[in-house]
Amino acid sequence: YIEAMLRLQASEARRRRDIHALFTVDEEIGSADGMALIAGHLKDRYKPRVVLDEGICSPLPKVFVFDRERPIMTTRITVSGNAGHGSAPISGTVMEKVATVLGRIYEYRRAQVASLSSLERLGSITMVNVTMIHGGQQANVIPDTVHLVVDIRAAQELGIAAVKELVAGWTKGMDGISVEIPE
Repeated sequence: YIEAMLRLQASEARRRRDIHALFTVDEEIGSADGMALIAGHLKDRYKPRVVLDEGICSPLPKVFVFDRERPIMTTRITVSGNAGHGSAPISGTVMEKVATVLGRIYEYRRAQVASLSSLERLGSITMVNVTMIHGGQQANVIPDTVHLVVDIRAAQELGIAAVKELVAGWTKGMDGISVEIPE
């Protein structure tokens, strides 16, 4: 964006409106101290006609501009199961359940990616990625609990009720699982 603004400034093009650029460094930690603060301060002072977000890094020699925001729904899935020593033939372990949940999540993800006709349509799909897995304390002990964090970037058309239904499908028929989805 800086390069585009420099080129626009250097050109003879006449603009009908002012151009404002806001940059923050805390996006990956929720922007509570950055963009949220700036947006709250400026919301009554400016009435933008167009707002651009960086979207995604592009491996291609072009930049993708998205016309919609995909709400972020950081979902926490806690999986509980039978624990014990790693040398024992224990069934119903937490890791067996985690493997099933991960399989269902990535089956959905593969279907979403396959539905893309091009990267230009990325804003129209729901992207899911497991970004954190926590569990276990010892290499030779099967844990009783594992926590998954799933980054869900929901297509606007989906809505919170559909996301809850989607996540329920990932854990369907399994006991010992709790889910936290932000509203």
